[in-house]
Amino acid sequence: MQTEIESETALFTASSAMTLQDFRQMNRDVNGAAALRAAGSLAAAFLLLGSSVLLSGAKEVGIVLAAAAVAVPFVMAVLRRVNIRRAYTSGRVYARETSEFSFYKTFFTVKSSHMSATIRYEDLYRVVEGQGAFYLLPGKNQAMRVPTDGAPEEFKTFLRTLGPVPEKKTAENAVVILGLAGAGLLALVAAIIAFKPQTDILRAWVGIPAATALALWMVIALLGGYLINRRLAAAVKRKAVRWLLRVLTVLTVVFLFLIIGLAGLGYFLRGDLGGSEITRNANGTYLVRSDYPASWNSYMLYAEDGALYLRRLRPSSGPGDDDPQVTAEEWWQMQAQPETESAGGGAEVTEPAESTAPQKEATTAPDEGGHTARRETSEYPGYQAILYAAFPEAGTAQISYGAKGESWCVVSESSTDIEYLMYDRDSSNGSCGLYVLYRSKKDAGGSWGLSDAVMEDVYAYEYDTGRVVSSGRTSWADAGNDEYQEMTGE
Repeated sequence: MQTEIESETALFTASSAMTLQDFRQMNRDVNGAAALRAAGSLAAAFLLLGSSVLLSGAKEVGIVLAAAAVAVPFVMAVLRRVNIRRAYTSGRVYARETSEFSFYKTFFTVKSSHMSATIRYEDLYRVVEGQGAFYLLPGKNQAMRVPTDGAPEEFKTFLRTLGPVPEKKTAENAVVILGLAGAGLLALVAAIIAFKPQTDILRAWVGIPAATALALWMVIALLGGYLINRRLAAAVKRKAVRWLLRVLTVLTVVFLFLIIGLAGLGYFLRGDLGGSEITRNANGTYLVRSDYPASWNSYMLYAEDGALYLRRLRPSSGPGDDDPQVTAEEWWQMQAQPETESAGGGAEVTEPAESTAPQKEATTAPDEGGHTARRETSEYPGYQAILYAAFPEAGTAQISYGAKGESWCVVSESSTDIEYLMYDRDSSNGSCGLYVLYRSKKDAGGSWGLSDAVMEDVYAYEYDTGRVVSSGRTSWADAGNDEYQEMTGE
């Protein structure tokens, strides 16, 4: 090689002595995009994790993770800057020394006080064009800076032809940008849901960022599949393995589409957005039809509660029943006291019948469990009032009856147990209906019974006012709190 150099005349020469700013610029030009992608990917991961934690109910942890996602790019940038300065000043790199470059037809030489090397162009790993300089990379983690400020254009053209240039990472950049946007939108929606008051529902516009986030993740799934097929699968030499990888990639993308679609369907069908129909009334209230159109009462009245939520006021009989001044107790009282026409044509409220025991008028069709579902005239308001006051997430009461006429209303249910209210009797003073809250374990077949039920509370529903009081009783021997005893006379 020495003979070859002596017999040739250098086509171009250059001299390089890097300052700390030049060294930082070199790291930015060579590795900056990869560092940004790493920071964006990590931030998106923190946002997704924070969204999951927020929706699980751990609000404080979710907020910490979301804050960490915001801090990640800044922390990584500071650490990168510190490491670059440390590398420049520690003597591990000889960036401050002057390097002399001589470029020939098929190779170049570089000389400095600590090194002398001859490198053929075909052995270069990569050539990167940066801001005011070209970077020649003999290996993946090695770079030599050749300044080009003020250099003739033919020198720059010559340097561009020396070795492979970096492949543009357009798809990878798009995946990170879309992933960060999608994760951010999901975190926003998760925070809105997590901090939603229990009895509120979301304003309809909140569905826009939710739908946008799901659409972005579908695009990300497509781009991810494209990248795997183009980069990873294309690099596999064995044809059978290459096609297997491509088939698995397509199946994975289809699976992700199904998961994202089901997640979106679950979001828009859940109670956060209200029911299937939201109507704004002339007085500024909102009439929301619930997800139980077959129930005795299918409507709820709401009012605006800021830009994000609608605040629940009370149940409603339907269009026209939109007076926000009527309280829930007053509304339930009106339902419990039917109106009859007097002889003079006016409406008067009649006294309750002698017996306030439930009237069990059954429909003709039993349900799948062998029980008969009925629309009952005196027990239902109590069930619904208790759900409204104590279990707003349970929705509209759905009453079932057993063979002996006993009624119950499911509050919550899982694969292992069931929580339900059961009408017991009238109170001693006859002014209240008493409803017991039970929890029963399910057997392997999903069956359950009252024999092994655990009493969790007893509620009193006052017929005249619609007021609900929790007694705190967890056994029949308990007397209940003072408010319960006073209202029931027991």
